Amino acid sequence: MGHHTRRVVYALDVIDGTTWWSRTVVADEQLVRPIRAKAAGDDPLLVVCASDGTVAVLDLEDGTIRSRTRLDAGIFPRPVAIDLTADGVDDLVVFQGDPRLTAVAIDGA
Repeated sequence: MGHHTRRVVYALDVIDGTTWWSRTVVADEQLVRPIRAKAAGDDPLLVVCASDGTVAVLDLEDGTIRSRTRLDAGIFPRPVAIDLTADGVDDLVVFQGDPRLTAVAIDGA
């Protein structure tokens, strides 16, 4: 059996480095890419994409995982949060490794 490390996202105070919150997003050895996004009502969100295709939406204030899904192929390189539908809510655009572009709604629900 191989050794796996949990991938954790940390929110840190930029002045003194204290940890506000931490959250495990994926269990296996994965490259994770967090980006800030906006949901309905301007809720601050953090979208974390892992190279295995996992997409997790976290509340930026406390790290609560609001939703998690797994796409059917890996995600490469850095995803982009952009409002594709002009509804005031960001959508996530990712390049998958098979190759294709995929848009994922970020609803934070």
